[in-house]
Amino acid sequence: MALRAWLCVAATLAMPVDEDLPCAWVRSSTSDRCVAPPMARRTCSVTLAQCEARYAPLLARIARDLAPWEATGITDAMVDARVARRSAVGDDLWLGARNGTLAVARVKPKGYKGRGHKAYAHLKRALETVCDVPDGSILYSTSDHAPDLAHVDGAAPSHAPLHVFCARRADRLSVLAPEAPSFGVDYDAIVAKLRDNANKSGDDRLWFAGKVAGPGNEARAAAGRLASARPDLLDVRLSAGDARVGAEDQCRHAFALYLHGSACSGRLKRLVHCGSAIVFPKAAGGVVPDGQYEEFFYDALIEPGRTVVPAADVADLERVMDEARADPAPARRAAAELDRRAAALLSEESVACYWAALFRENARLRRKGASRS
Repeated sequence: MALRAWLCVAATLAMPVDEDLPCAWVRSSTSDRCVAPPMARRTCSVTLAQCEARYAPLLARIARDLAPWEATGITDAMVDARVARRSAVGDDLWLGARNGTLAVARVKPKGYKGRGHKAYAHLKRALETVCDVPDGSILYSTSDHAPDLAHVDGAAPSHAPLHVFCARRADRLSVLAPEAPSFGVDYDAIVAKLRDNANKSGDDRLWFAGKVAGPGNEARAAAGRLASARPDLLDVRLSAGDARVGAEDQCRHAFALYLHGSACSGRLKRLVHCGSAIVFPKAAGGVVPDGQYEEFFYDALIEPGRTVVPAADVADLERVMDEARADPAPARRAAAELDRRAAALLSEESVACYWAALFRENARLRRKGASRS
């Protein structure tokens, strides 16, 4: 049972393993143990106790997300049920830690193959940063389309948690975790570039740049139409292809619009470091009507009226911007508070701490589930 609580679930469930990841679990020739090449460990820089002291508002989200499993723990049957349910797109990855060594196994890859490799590099760095990462394993998806599993609050979960970077608040069986490809080893360097370019142009229009292709982009298209009608208020740049924007352009404006795409948009982790006032519609788009996707830092950073400028929807943006232009003080206060929280709570170190705390809490719940089996 202890091996299963580590990551040898991969062997006991005969899960297919994709060997092309840099560090993959394999079945030993002499036993059912899972083995992995050792990982060179550099000097760690923070303990879990220090993580909790520095990033308590951030780490508080973990208890809320894992609350459905608190009474029962995470049982083997729940793990089996979750493994049988694949994400819509992306790789489902088993992430294992033991004695500071990381291993990643891809479970029947579905797409976004490069994200698996980036996830490995990111998590390796996280485990090297925190000194006392507990042994354990979790299932993580690189997808931005988490399976929507029905769950009645108060009922025992039927599935183990799937850790995803973005989920709707109503999805009680997904647990938020950092987006591995984006919170890579260069996140702090990216943040420094964003801050260096904060509002250099002095443009006080509401800015947005993004891709419009496929379903679920109606909100972005509507913002584009509004910008055409009110170019004095909005600067919206839409593209059918790759719409990535460099650090020198993301933070040029005093106001930035946050909208989802067909699913979750991962841009918020960068926008919060721009010093811009972020206009945050309640219905931010996506394929699910009124579906507000969240990331692991939302509870700590996003507070309508306090850290972001609220708007009902895209149609409300004209009113919001007219009012902000007439009295910019509330938006400036929100931008300053968001900037303060982001600087304190969102960094490579805080992300490493979040992963370490996730491993710890999953291991605790697996022990509880095993004791009830």
